[in-house]
Amino acid sequence: MDMNRIIKVYGHPRAGNNFLMALMHKNFYDGIDLSGPIKGFGHWTRENEKAIYFDADKNYVDVNKYGRLAGSHANLDCSFEDSIYIVRDCRSVWVSVWRNKVFGRKEDENLSFKEFMWKKLDWYWDFNNVAPIEMMPIMHWHNHVKSWSEKIFTVRYEDLILKPFEVLASIEEHYGLIRSHEEFELLDGLVGWCPGKGKIDAWKEYWDEDLLMVHDYIVPKDFFARFEGKDNCRESPKIAFVIPSNELMDYEDCCWGKTNTLNSPHMLLSCASEIDGYDKEFIDLRIDDIKKIDADIIVYPLVFNTEYKKMHNRMKEICDGKHIVISIPSGYAEDFAELDVFCVVYSEPETVIGKIGSFDDLGDWRNSVDGICYNDGEIVKKDFLKTDIHNLRPIDYSIVPKHYWERYNIAMIQVSRGCCYRCKFCIWGGSTVTDRTQKFRGYEKVVKDIWEMRKNAGRYIFPFLICSQLTSDMKWLRGFHSLMKDNPLIFHSNINLFDVTEEKLRLLAESGMSNASVGLEAVTDNLLAKLGKKHTFEDIVRGLKLLDGSGIEYHLHFRTGFGETEEDVVESIENFKRLKELDLKNILIHSFGPIIYYKGTEIFENPQCELGPSDENVGCNKIAYDVQRWYELVALLRKWGWFK
Repeated sequence: MDMNRIIKVYGHPRAGNNFLMALMHKNFYDGIDLSGPIKGFGHWTRENEKAIYFDADKNYVDVNKYGRLAGSHANLDCSFEDSIYIVRDCRSVWVSVWRNKVFGRKEDENLSFKEFMWKKLDWYWDFNNVAPIEMMPIMHWHNHVKSWSEKIFTVRYEDLILKPFEVLASIEEHYGLIRSHEEFELLDGLVGWCPGKGKIDAWKEYWDEDLLMVHDYIVPKDFFARFEGKDNCRESPKIAFVIPSNELMDYEDCCWGKTNTLNSPHMLLSCASEIDGYDKEFIDLRIDDIKKIDADIIVYPLVFNTEYKKMHNRMKEICDGKHIVISIPSGYAEDFAELDVFCVVYSEPETVIGKIGSFDDLGDWRNSVDGICYNDGEIVKKDFLKTDIHNLRPIDYSIVPKHYWERYNIAMIQVSRGCCYRCKFCIWGGSTVTDRTQKFRGYEKVVKDIWEMRKNAGRYIFPFLICSQLTSDMKWLRGFHSLMKDNPLIFHSNINLFDVTEEKLRLLAESGMSNASVGLEAVTDNLLAKLGKKHTFEDIVRGLKLLDGSGIEYHLHFRTGFGETEEDVVESIENFKRLKELDLKNILIHSFGPIIYYKGTEIFENPQCELGPSDENVGCNKIAYDVQRWYELVALLRKWGWFK
């Protein structure tokens, strides 16, 4: 077969030039060496700091294997018969430029998007060229598009994303090219300079009314390069994010919140917010009694308790589509993979599920992405992911049906992953199957999510900030306080007695914290050490005195059944009597009982006492037998009014 003639690709920076070149190479020049060197690309002031280039195999490269298809971003003389121009909506182009700081001056890295758009460009045609005349970004784009699109064959980036085969067919017909394969093929990954996800409507988050007014003045509403929606494009596949019914979910877990209360399921909403290219639906079966859900993909959390198989079977009856289960806790991924599910996501679910939109075939996604477990004749468990909570997008509340907000009482909002402590029983810090490195979601994003939720709900939804411990990161706490102090919203969260200080409690109280959840767990140094707790009984005394005088109400959790002796119980009773002498006004023990041995935690792997059975008739998670004298302590606490 004779080689097709070379068609060079032109376009404004960040318009999708490399994406189009890669698609053309795969479909019209596959197997043909069109490579060329990669030259440094970035702002002309950054001589030693240029953008990173990716090929379609998701590798960093210094040779562009389709480089001979590259035209330029400049208005050069060219053979228009052998050229193609790609255009992308102005608003998306400039969001992409602003996000990649290497395309601007170093001193402008902290500019907000609006500040960036009001500043004149000091480059022309592309970032490497010093501008002879400075120009506003919108005008630069408009001039560029008008000068090119009137001369050569033009394709739209948005069409290339939404209906790529139709665009490739139009290129084939216009230039008389011969296909490399019988059917057109898509790319396996992202390509180009600092490639992003390429979401066609991402600009809506950044353009305010003032910027849009200027944009509409310069770019007429009937201008062909404007993209206002997905009308007349192929129908997107459907993905449903589903909360199962309460009927079989009466459980409580310290890391995922009380799901037997009607809470807003932010973890699932965050997963939905990360995915592009799908029609998304959010369904809460605790509220809507829906008999049948039809979607290409069904995503729902599954909790490892005595009823998890019944719950899964119920979801299979209700939901048609490929089932993707989120494992709670993560250590039970292999147990869930034994069920009839497409796969189980056990690590960083938002990041993993968000990558679905980057693959045309769901099987390719499952085979390519880590954090997944599935049954392919035998159980396949991919590596866990590093914590990515700090990079997640803002929550998209628009997919929540309005009548749900009337029912939600509380919102469980995760603000951190991992933990700086190493408590041996905890699925956060003590987990052996996920990344234990503590990372916080940006406090600005947390505050924005809280206020956006209030705006969408039309009323106040009480937030519980789920966190390894809010008291562990003073820098984050001060930033959060700076945004909340002048207009505080009441919230609850958890704190650690090991690192609590008077200043931290003041910042929390002024930010709106009204109640703290405290993992007391034990009150003797020996038992605290067995659980991997950093603090001692004297730290407990100091911390409770500070907490009791802070104005923040608090409730404690106490655990038994991890190898304690009669002597440990006697010492615990004596230490509680010492706490009684402190005359604490607000102390309340919320839960007192045997610890659960979650699979994947250190105490599960290396128990220090006899464990009870773990079959379906008793409970899926092993529970240790208690020392009987704990009942003496319970009676004492009830007498004091500390435990009800």
